[in-house]
Amino acid sequence: MWFFSEEHRMLQETVRQFARAELLPHIEKLDHEEGFNRASFHKMGELGLLGIIVPEADGGSGLDAIAATIAMEEMGAVDASTALSYLAHTILCVNQITMNGSPEQKKRFLPCLLYTSPSPRD
Repeated sequence: MWFFSEEHRMLQETVRQFARAELLPHIEKLDHEEGFNRASFHKMGELGLLGIIVPEADGGSGLDAIAATIAMEEMGAVDASTALSYLAHTILCVNQITMNGSPEQKKRFLPCLLYTSPSPRD
């Protein structure tokens, strides 16, 4: 789109390639099993996608809502269920802690939610 920044265009291409390489090969099996692609979610964390709108000072990527929408759209073009999981995680959970959490809550929860450190369950 004409109004995307160069950063948005690079993100779009990165997420498009990620979705094709990491999500597409597993869709049929996961849909049949009603499964969840945990490995791909961890890879999203490594790419900075799970903290896409979290400020860098809090461990995120520091991008904007347009970037989050681009990521969700590119994933959704390949795998709607993963895109919905991404939306719930990133916008409904992580964003709420980022916007409304105390400094202590951010320090406690964001590292695991952004997968910048191992999850206590892993």
